[in-house]
Amino acid sequence: MPEQTSDSNDELRMNRLAAALVEEAHVSIWAADINFRIVLWNSGAEQIYGVQRSEALGKNYLELFVDEYEREQSRLDCLQIIRNGYRQNNCLAYDHSDAHAQKYMLTNCFRITDPQTGEAYQAEIGVEISDLGLKDKEHRTLREVGIERRAAERPSIEQRRQVILNGLEGLRAEVIKLYTVSKTELDSWRTLARTAEARDAIIPVTDAKMAALEAAYGDDLKALDLLGVEARTCSTLEGFDALRERCDKAPTFLKLFRGMR
Repeated sequence: MPEQTSDSNDELRMNRLAAALVEEAHVSIWAADINFRIVLWNSGAEQIYGVQRSEALGKNYLELFVDEYEREQSRLDCLQIIRNGYRQNNCLAYDHSDAHAQKYMLTNCFRITDPQTGEAYQAEIGVEISDLGLKDKEHRTLREVGIERRAAERPSIEQRRQVILNGLEGLRAEVIKLYTVSKTELDSWRTLARTAEARDAIIPVTDAKMAALEAAYGDDLKALDLLGVEARTCSTLEGFDALRERCDKAPTFLKLFRGMR
């Protein structure tokens, strides 16, 4: 019993220290949900970004401090981080609301998950490097390096296309395999039903399942074909992001098959 109490006290102390660390560290620490709403904003973020916590919480961070011409890519990056665990290091420049000079930061973005709800968020830790004595030219070089690194880490359009096409082929193979198994099982039931006393009740049910199976199978193959056509012709990052989300949803046939098992 004392050992359990000690473990509990250790965990409580660790949680208190973690909360104090987030609040007292002279680094920017913030997090946002999948709708880009800020849910965490520490005092370091207040100092570095020049935005008070009361003004930041609940706001869309893309509109709050991301340059307009970078918002679309930042939106896609956030979705990649939350959905796929994509991690991102960057060097960025920004304008502090209380200063006339441009400032520079090193940032690390990654996914965190609420242990109670399971909800995922994008988190960012940022360190200001404006006071390191670097010249403007060196700052610009750091920013360029950060941009180049982001571009190198981000999957190309062709890579995204291939991932989706490979996934669709895998789904098609799974649908065909499960359809064959299900059809064989239903045919066996029909054969047995002809000799059973309750055949008049069994055969209509089996026929209805077979009809639903055939319809779902045909619809899913058509849907997979259409997604394949879209994947081959898609040419924008946003388009691939939306397409992948649709591909992640289980086809109708797979849902039907699981319900029949």
